[in-house]
Amino acid sequence: MRVLVTGDKHLGLTSDGEPRLEEQRRVLARCVELLEERMPDVYVDLGDLFHSPRPGPDAYEVAFEYLRAVAEWTSRREGRAAWVLAGNHDKPTRGMVNALTPLAGFPRLPRVMTSPLLQPWDSRAALLFLPFVTEWEARRAGYEGAQAWLDDAAEGALTLRERTPLLVFSHLEVPGATAHAWDATQRDVGLRIPAALLAGERVLRIYAGHVHRHQVLERVTVVGSAVHVDFGEAADPKGALLAEV
Repeated sequence: MRVLVTGDKHLGLTSDGEPRLEEQRRVLARCVELLEERMPDVYVDLGDLFHSPRPGPDAYEVAFEYLRAVAEWTSRREGRAAWVLAGNHDKPTRGMVNALTPLAGFPRLPRVMTSPLLQPWDSRAALLFLPFVTEWEARRAGYEGAQAWLDDAAEGALTLRERTPLLVFSHLEVPGATAHAWDATQRDVGLRIPAALLAGERVLRIYAGHVHRHQVLERVTVVGSAVHVDFGEAADPKGALLAEV
């Protein structure tokens, strides 16, 4: 199975007051070109498509252009699919409406994942999506907290009777990851990848957004942001990741 993953595009971001939408538009266009060039079976946008839970119209214009192109690619390629995960920047602290809500209303766009979901795929793997979820959403779903919701989703995926291997896509903290090349502090606070997945024998690979620096930590591949979001990332390479699993 060929998997293409990318994330953390932060549409609507400004740097020192300067909008960066044209730069981001070029990055998104390159993502679509990679779909045509590399022909993956699965494409996942790992979250933080937007920089704010209330994006402006210009950011939405760029997002719709990108997602329509991705949807067109899937429609012309039988047996291929694309998903978009919600990130922490996409969601407000409270409420059901977030930056991705308008995108979810269009059935021909890639599916938007705002809550944990196990997606059967084929005999090679099932796909587990773990987007960022808020405490408010978790309580609405009947859980004591957001981490409990994520942990329950992971346990459920690992205890299914079918022994299909798992591919995991997340927008969560990665214990042991660093934010920048010069950062020696572990990023293991806040919502994190469930510990059961880090130890689960059925897990083929975990692809993580949220942390902007690309790195590999045992079975977790931190994809990194598709654009340089702040000056601390100036020396970090950016892009997408293509994998055979």
